[in-house]
Amino acid sequence: MADCHFCAPPDEELECGDPHFRVTHAPLDRARPGTLIVATRRHVLDFGDLSGEEAAGFGALLRRLYPAVRAATGAERVHIVATMDFVPHFHVWVVPRAAAEPLRGIPYLVSPAACTRQDATAALERIGAQLA
Repeated sequence: MADCHFCAPPDEELECGDPHFRVTHAPLDRARPGTLIVATRRHVLDFGDLSGEEAAGFGALLRRLYPAVRAATGAERVHIVATMDFVPHFHVWVVPRAAAEPLRGIPYLVSPAACTRQDATAALERIGAQLA
């Protein structure tokens, strides 16, 4: 779709090895370093619209991303969040949380976050190295 943010090619994409999904860093003004967006390359609304191959690939991709994100960011936990309320295209946020972070769960996920392009790029490089 021409007006869909996730259908447009991203500026920077992490090579994830899955033909159905692209992995990018989350928006800098709303994310800590290493927070990722996993989105379908094909325009679909939600998980129920994925093909069997896409659904299987999504699970396999998350299984690879979780340890890579933990290792690259030092996260104790990795959360995934999906709403599709603002952009109706299947995507999830992959959000690392450090052990020293006092907030947990929803309070952590809704707390203000931001990072620099340099920090985001460095995190993507570390995550990519873990995936390789």
